[in-house]
Amino acid sequence: MILKRSRPYAAITTEAEAVDALTTLQPGLLIVVSPLEEGDAISLCRRARQQQPKLRILLFLDPQDTGSAVQEIDALVDAVLHPLDIGHEEYPIMKGLMAILRDRRYRSPSLRQPQHGVTGPPPAPEQRSTEPS
Repeated sequence: MILKRSRPYAAITTEAEAVDALTTLQPGLLIVVSPLEEGDAISLCRRARQQQPKLRILLFLDPQDTGSAVQEIDALVDAVLHPLDIGHEEYPIMKGLMAILRDRRYRSPSLRQPQHGVTGPPPAPEQRSTEPS
């Protein structure tokens, strides 16, 4: 989402319009909500990354996107959120934004492990103490 002042804070909802706005406005943060009205959100992220390598990108993934789409976007975006996680106790929207501010990456909880039909790489193993408890 890039907010345009020519329309009182109207969201840009198509891939073509967003690519044009990226060139004109040179924002520091791009928020993409999939699906777009026209075009493809992952394609938009790819084009935005090519056009502005330092641009921070937060993607709200379409619930219909498959595990292969999740794998592809890891290299394109700084934070990816799944709609199933909105309201999750981990506060994924806040953590995604904080990760971006700290130059880190974030993946919302349901995208870290297979569930709800979404697959991704397995979660990192927990470190366990070797001392008996």
